[in-house]
Parts: sequence; structure tokens; C-alpha cells
Amino acid sequence: MSNIGHLTTRRTVFLVVLTAFVSLFISGCSGTAEVTDPKELKTLYKEEFGLAPAEGVKVLGFKFVGVGDSEVRFYRFEATPEVVDSLVSKGFVPCSKISFSVQTEIKDASPAWWRPADDKLTSFYYAENWDKHGTSGSSHAWLGVNSAKTMVYVFVGISF
Repeated sequence: MSNIGHLTTRRTVFLVVLTAFVSLFISGCSGTAEVTDPKELKTLYKEEFGLAPAEGVKVLGFKFVGVGDSEVRFYRFEATPEVVDSLVSKGFVPCSKISFSVQTEIKDASPAWWRPADDKLTSFYYAENWDKHGTSGSSHAWLGVNSAKTMVYVFVGISF
């Protein structure tokens, strides 16, 4: 085998290995999951909010989307006004409907059940440094509720 043929073969093998590594890295750092099992939804709620769902809380939807070094989480649940007040007291401040909409509507990533307008949300909140696990570079959360404080949408965005 000539030196040129040997170098071409080595270069081809290197490129194939590099391509495989990059593909694995990218796919390993991204993904999506939508949870529907009630027990798993309760566990996710507890992980996010630091306590098990109180009586009267029914988690209706959860979706995780990860891309590169960022992830977003969508939650939709029914709650009592007392639960809503306790969640808002975890560091949320009022924000505008426009801010909530701009930050939480992600084309092609939002779950089918993410329909804040359909649930007539009227109050909107924002929190910085939301991730309490200390693993993120920055984290933010947006919370929207209807006027009766019984339907809740929470969107969490995290960058590592």
C-alpha cells in the first residue's frame, strides 16, 4: 500500500470516528419527553416545587425539551387558590402577559396541551434563579394562572 493510500484510509477512519462521536454527543445532550403517568407527574411536581402536590392539585401535563446545554420544562396543572399563592410566594414577581407569552411559546417545542389562551390565564409571574439544585448557570420560571386561581401553567428555562 502506498503512503497516500495509507493516509487516505487513516483520514477516512478518523473522520468516521469523529462524526460518530459528534453525533453521539449531540444526541446525548438533547431530547424530549412527555410524561403522562400520574405517579411520575407527582414525582416531577415534587422535584420542581420542593413538596408533593397538595390535596386538590392535579398535574395534567409535563414536557421536557433539552437542546445542547439548555432545557425547558412545561407544566400544566389544576390547583386550589391557596396552592397558587404558595407557589407565587416562592420568589415570583408579577410580569406582563406579553412577557409570559413571548418567553413560553416555543414553536415546535410547546406541547399540544400548552394553550394558555384557551384556559383564559389572567395573572402572570416571573422568577429568576429558579433551579434550586445548583446545577445550572441560569434559570428562570414563568407562571400563569386563570382568574379563579385554579388552572396553572409553569414554564422553566435552564442553561447549564
